[in-house]
Amino acid sequence: VFEAGVGYVFGKRGEKRKSVEDLKLPKNFEFLQDTYLSLMVVMAPLFLVTVLFAGEDFSSKLSGDTNYIMYAFLQSIQFVVGVYVLLAGVRLLLGEIVPAFKGIAMKLVPDAKPALDCPVLFPFSPNAVIIGFITTTIGTVIAMFLFPTIGLAMIIPGILTNFFAGGTAGIFGNLTGGLRGAIIGGIAHGLFITLLPALLVTVLSNMGFVNATATDVDTVAAALFYAWIIGPLMKAF
Repeated sequence: VFEAGVGYVFGKRGEKRKSVEDLKLPKNFEFLQDTYLSLMVVMAPLFLVTVLFAGEDFSSKLSGDTNYIMYAFLQSIQFVVGVYVLLAGVRLLLGEIVPAFKGIAMKLVPDAKPALDCPVLFPFSPNAVIIGFITTTIGTVIAMFLFPTIGLAMIIPGILTNFFAGGTAGIFGNLTGGLRGAIIGGIAHGLFITLLPALLVTVLSNMGFVNATATDVDTVAAALFYAWIIGPLMKAF
């Protein structure tokens, strides 16, 4: 919802709107139209750069007998394989399991509608997922360095959150504002999903939970709503 709003405000609409899915890549880069290869192109450098910054001494504790650079590369592949398994499972749920349970659902909970998590949208707009993931990651990295300068906690970017939340948000940013909406909205989304956990750190610290926070927007929003509105109202009455 947040990125859709930002995309609507800053993106292009109507005939000027250029969808991410309409992008034509040069022949040498046509392989990037495959979602998993695109994800690999993003994840491999991300893992390798991170492990080089961490250094051999630290990384070798995790990699064991495997070369630490090769270990990081294999971890990036494992991430992509995990996403493939996830999306294959989504297609399986949509194609076979959901219809199989429909008869039971009609008996137990009439008029119920089956629902799945956000990855159900990924196959319909794969380019927007990659754009949303990349731009959200950029936004979270900017926020990681920016927020401590204004007195907030430093929140380390979470790759899973950036991919699933950012990829889903990228789809909606593209729908409301096209390519520009997806890019600007994605960076704003990265700042947004880092700001909320940073604010929650302060709230939880006042409750005695030092250096603790949560990442999911719904969880953080509920906690902040309680701390800022419900809690004071309860104390007042």
